[in-house]
Amino acid sequence: MTQSRPTGAAVAALVAAVALAGGAAAQPAAAVERATDAARAEAARLIAEARAGDLFEDASTGSVPGARHLRSGLVCSFEPGEQANRIFVLEESVAPRGDDVACATQVLGVTTLLYATRYPKPVSVREAVDDAIRGVAAQFPGAREYGGRTAKVDPSAPAAANRERARVEVTIEGQPALAKIDVAEVNGWIIKLRATGPLEPPLATDLFAEVAFAAVLDQMGGSGPR
Repeated sequence: MTQSRPTGAAVAALVAAVALAGGAAAQPAAAVERATDAARAEAARLIAEARAGDLFEDASTGSVPGARHLRSGLVCSFEPGEQANRIFVLEESVAPRGDDVACATQVLGVTTLLYATRYPKPVSVREAVDDAIRGVAAQFPGAREYGGRTAKVDPSAPAAANRERARVEVTIEGQPALAKIDVAEVNGWIIKLRATGPLEPPLATDLFAEVAFAAVLDQMGGSGPR
């Protein structure tokens, strides 16, 4: 397996491309205000649908809907208007209500699930990765270890006590795809990102997931739970 470590310029270019794909071009002030209001309204709807008003608050930025998990400090960002957008409060978890939550969205064909879990008994990052791999295998029969090229993007100010990755090749609607798992421990919370997207073009899904999780860790390093 070969690993590609993108330069800061490459990462910046990817982030800029994502922003442009979301319509980040200059807009009149009234249009910007409407987009901001729409983002906040969508975040409020997602929180209400999850019956999680005691667990999340609005954390929208500009036209991007966002929700902050109050206990962990994790901020979930959502693709505006995407049908996959959802907040989960995992009621059947071994953890108390509010100590196991997740957010889902889809961006540029990559579906992401971002979790924050505080287990009642210690769970290592390795154990969390292995559990996630079992979940992928259960969802996608024929899942197998991915042996292709990989990317690596580290946060600028590491907040994680430790971090591990796993990559699994799966088949979705007859096409090869990558299920990328990234797990870290931050302030006693297991933070996990599972991103699933196409294998082509090479590195696209993997690099997207690396940038997204690095941004999550940077955010959590700058703002703890409230």
